[in-house]
Amino acid sequence: MKQPLLSKKTLLGNPSEWISVSAGKWTWQINCHFNSPGLLRHLENPEELMNSAELLRKDARPRNTLIVRRTLPDFHSSPLIIKRYRPVNFLDSLKEGARSSRAVSAFEKAFALLNRNIFTATPIAASHTRRRLGRFESYLITEQIPNARPLREFRRGNFSARENQIVIRRLAETIAQLHNDGLSHTDPTLSNFFVQDAARAKFRIVLIDLDGLRSCGKVSLQKAADDLFPLFRRIPMSPREKNWFAAQYCRTRTDSVSSRELLSVLAAKAAADLKKPRTTEIVRSEKIHWRMRRGALHPKILAVMKEPESFLKSRELYFKNSRVVTVTRVPASVPGEPNLVLRRLKYGKLGHQIKDAFRASRARRALQHGLMLEKNGISTPRAFAAADVRQIRWPTAAYLITEQIPNAQTLARFLTQHPTSNRALAQRLADLLARMHNKGFSHRDLKSSNILLDGDLNPFLIDLDGLRVWKTLTIQRAVADLARFAQGISRHEKKLRLVQWRFLKRYCQQREPTLCVRELATQIAAKLSG
Repeated sequence: MKQPLLSKKTLLGNPSEWISVSAGKWTWQINCHFNSPGLLRHLENPEELMNSAELLRKDARPRNTLIVRRTLPDFHSSPLIIKRYRPVNFLDSLKEGARSSRAVSAFEKAFALLNRNIFTATPIAASHTRRRLGRFESYLITEQIPNARPLREFRRGNFSARENQIVIRRLAETIAQLHNDGLSHTDPTLSNFFVQDAARAKFRIVLIDLDGLRSCGKVSLQKAADDLFPLFRRIPMSPREKNWFAAQYCRTRTDSVSSRELLSVLAAKAAADLKKPRTTEIVRSEKIHWRMRRGALHPKILAVMKEPESFLKSRELYFKNSRVVTVTRVPASVPGEPNLVLRRLKYGKLGHQIKDAFRASRARRALQHGLMLEKNGISTPRAFAAADVRQIRWPTAAYLITEQIPNAQTLARFLTQHPTSNRALAQRLADLLARMHNKGFSHRDLKSSNILLDGDLNPFLIDLDGLRVWKTLTIQRAVADLARFAQGISRHEKKLRLVQWRFLKRYCQQREPTLCVRELATQIAAKLSG
């Protein structure tokens, strides 16, 4: 017999499973199974508990969240994960004051999920401080999930197609279980799902950051599509993986849901979403007006926005310097800060100035296009902000701030340094370009120097100012992109001859609908010869 849907009240769990205990100036909600004098001694000063702990993540978008790992031998043998939430400004504090804090909300929701056999980190304790209307600080303590890694790391790891298929199906089962219980996950990102792989044949999906869970009553087909659309957008999947996900999701749902109809509704939502404006805001810093992605409020980014020229003085940090553009890295000065890349357009060519005098600058276009690709699950360095410097609409400079890809190198450099072909890299490139074309995007300057590879040889698209988007990309436009790509690696043709055929075969398999390899190869050859 199906259990009843979780109401907003029961979503908070059973209050008998935890108790309220005072520790110093703090009042904590503590899991009854972990209530002990050893824990209370540590909870008297949570700030000291955070000190000398291993820093895992510091994120200031949109709140200042610090995550550390700490082992307390006198209380628990396995490591604990401690999260501290602090609103960025007073307005966020007012919002927190009107509702339960994120830490306490996640603590209570964890019990509700565990009671429904949905896996999450075991909650241990949670608390918050209150000053008049706002909550200025809250803490959440959970057990570390053993033998687990974020879904982001798993997808980048060296796992077989069979193992990836198992994980995609497990993810579909978890989302379907949430929908069966009338729950919606409003923040489905690669970092909010952990993969527990104690036995690879029995992968398990574990939910974290539970403050994004919402009670939504009965989940219809349209509501399921609304919930799954951001998941498909933020977790890139090949067409085959989407079919696996949809089939397993519909099989797990207690209500009758057709996988074909679900995929059709999701495709319609994706087409409509391309027409919506991107999520950016205008920020004034000194004399420069920046167009900035919403929530990118990290102090490091704001410091670069305030004085961009001061970060361009160290020539040893340059990636590239020419009369057209200067690209430099902005390394983190303290642990937890992001590593950034600052790009300055110098307008060394008169043609660029004339064109940009009547339109948004190349930096502004690159920001918008980067957000569009990211929204559609196409790998590109995250763009944070862009700005123009003009004199009576005449552009004199432009800036773009993006994240730095760890251990990055261009595809051109990689091909020069590695004389042997790489089959896995060819498949990843084919998947990336096929996904880009399936979504209606054309790069229009697809050369080997405009593709970055990280330390695990995952490809990322850069130099996006020339990007264009269509509702349906024509085969001629796709051929033009691939011909430009082939032209850029022509000097490596001998060692890449076999891998090029594998690339085209994989690309055609991933296109929607599937293309003929020989016909595509003929059209590319004709484009190159013409």
